[in-house]
Amino acid sequence: MLGKRNGLHFPADLYLEGTDQQRGWFQSSLLTSIAINGRAPYIGVIVHAFVLDEKGLKMSKSLGNIVDPYTLIRGKNQKKAPAFGADVLRLWASSVDYTNDVMIGPQAQHQMSDIYRKLRGALRYLLGNLHDWRTDDSVPYDDLPRIDKHALFQLEIFMKNIMERDENYQFFKIFQIIQCFVFLDLSNFYFDVAKDRLYVGAVALPGEVAELLARQLLSISRVISPILPHLAEDVWQNLSLPPWKMVPQRDSFLKRGGRPRMKNGLLHLMKRSIFGAKFLRRKYFSLWRKYWLQILRLLQSEKSKGRRSGSVCRELRA
Repeated sequence: MLGKRNGLHFPADLYLEGTDQQRGWFQSSLLTSIAINGRAPYIGVIVHAFVLDEKGLKMSKSLGNIVDPYTLIRGKNQKKAPAFGADVLRLWASSVDYTNDVMIGPQAQHQMSDIYRKLRGALRYLLGNLHDWRTDDSVPYDDLPRIDKHALFQLEIFMKNIMERDENYQFFKIFQIIQCFVFLDLSNFYFDVAKDRLYVGAVALPGEVAELLARQLLSISRVISPILPHLAEDVWQNLSLPPWKMVPQRDSFLKRGGRPRMKNGLLHLMKRSIFGAKFLRRKYFSLWRKYWLQILRLLQSEKSKGRRSGSVCRELRA
């Protein structure tokens, strides 16, 4: 069939089916294709598990525990079955490990709804601070403050990790990486630090901050577009400039020198705890725990000066 239809090729790029087909369609098509064509009919195989109700029971009409996706999206009433929307349901689907049985229900959707609102709030913050941004105000990379170089490097690592997980079909890890980057690296750290530069004594938006915010906004919007298309489209329609005019073209910051260098020994320790998953291995764990309180005190003191150079996100970078 694949070799006869226009636009299709043999073998198939991917076979996708449930665990019940391991001895069914997967096996029968494999044996048949090897006998006829001398090779497997697919390049890759993804086997997914099944969706259960919130109690972990198989859904059936007799038990009356069927969870209707349409009801989760549109809702029935505001108290018992509120409308969560399609994006929240898609966010839930991206968050679960499809290789194991997963549970779905109103409680899981409530949790995803909270995460969705936080993500939307972060994107709204970025949009709100870019309403008067122009690329003429951009700053050369070498003139950026150290904290902005640090944030740019984090952004590139974030995009690199997303692409690697996507190529391996590890969508639930993509969800975790997005959470870690947006909620911890940005909302809890960089946005908090940048407020002084954005709002205190600044008539116009500082060029280095604005360009970095624009890069963060466009990168996150592109990453979430397959998962949250409505939210991504919402962002795209409210950009102050067309996407191709939002940021000037630059080489990869990973190629231009990698991580920003830090002279202070404690800051270097903190940098390793942020970027190096190797630092979290057993041989470093006791040392990391010893200095963690010192790092927190340093962050508090640096916050008042607007010179913090780290992030609290320590995982999902391996």
